[in-house]
Amino acid sequence: MTDPVALFLAGLAGLALGSFLNVCVARWPRGASVVRPRSACPTCSAAIRWHDQIPVLSWLRLRGRCRRCDARISLSYPLVEAAGGAICVLAVLTRGLSLEAATSGFFLLVLLGIALTDARLYLIPDQFSLGGAAAGLALSLAPGGITPASAAAGAAAGFGGMWLVGTAGTWLLARARPGRLEAAAREHDQGRRRARDARGVRILATARGQLAALLPALPVMVLAGWWFGPVGVAAAVAAGAAAPAVLVAWVEGLGEDADATAPVSPAVPSHARDTGRLESPGDPGDSPRAATPAAVLGGGDVKMMALAGAFTGPWGVVVTVFLGALAGLLAYLKLRLLLGTRHLVPLGVFLAVGAAISHWWGDALLDWYLRLSGLT
Repeated sequence: MTDPVALFLAGLAGLALGSFLNVCVARWPRGASVVRPRSACPTCSAAIRWHDQIPVLSWLRLRGRCRRCDARISLSYPLVEAAGGAICVLAVLTRGLSLEAATSGFFLLVLLGIALTDARLYLIPDQFSLGGAAAGLALSLAPGGITPASAAAGAAAGFGGMWLVGTAGTWLLARARPGRLEAAAREHDQGRRRARDARGVRILATARGQLAALLPALPVMVLAGWWFGPVGVAAAVAAGAAAPAVLVAWVEGLGEDADATAPVSPAVPSHARDTGRLESPGDPGDSPRAATPAAVLGGGDVKMMALAGAFTGPWGVVVTVFLGALAGLLAYLKLRLLLGTRHLVPLGVFLAVGAAISHWWGDALLDWYLRLSGLT
């Protein structure tokens, strides 16, 4: 068992990293600096004082409202901070105080940032994907964990494989069904508008609805703690905070394109505001704009797989793509069933889930499949 003091410090570090991740998620898609200007309320532009930036506690103390203008602060903020704390505790519990634990925590936090930005904006910043891939390659040079050769092969396989699938799919679809990509963009835009008006989404857009979405996670945490001990509790808290945070980001993203008029790309949608966030909004013109889709896969998904491969290796890429595609398909079918809409799912969210599973259990899953199929 790891020293409780070490776990406590890891949790504090994770809370701080989760708070910084919130800044990255808010600013990187707009091309803004994460250092300056200081965080401010997007409604009244009042600078946020240091004692109102204490992870989780400040949100609870302010009851999710701006101190000056009483504007609502997104629930995703404290959820991401809590997830960051749980991720770091989980890494230390399973890897000890080691560079391998730091590597695992970094990778999972980057995946969470990717899931949040892709859910909200259908956009994956290069700082997360390419920057994370470069960090993964550099960390592989240290002893322990993945080897440099495996990291390099994984990054190449992830990027090259997804690029090949996207390029070939775009070429085939453009010739077999001309105009289908543009039609999919229009359907996506219309579907998101209809989803915004669905009763379930309207409920999730409220603070009470978002808090109610957290209730199912509580018994899961209790069961995980009873069955798996501290590791199970940390994993359940990380997943129980991260999943609703991504869901909240997706719901809030639906309301941001209310005034959009151009078709939405699967990779670069139209979002002109940063509402619901306790963050400096910057110039509205800095927000991602709509674009006509030109590819089956967004460039962000392709770059993201370089990140996944750098941390999980070439076989980890296979597991990540399989799990991510399966989860994305199930999510699309569920949205069709519940909302009756035909908008695209943010694939980066589900690739992030697949990469996280591959990071922890990829080798075990691959061995199980090979034994089941009789290949070993």
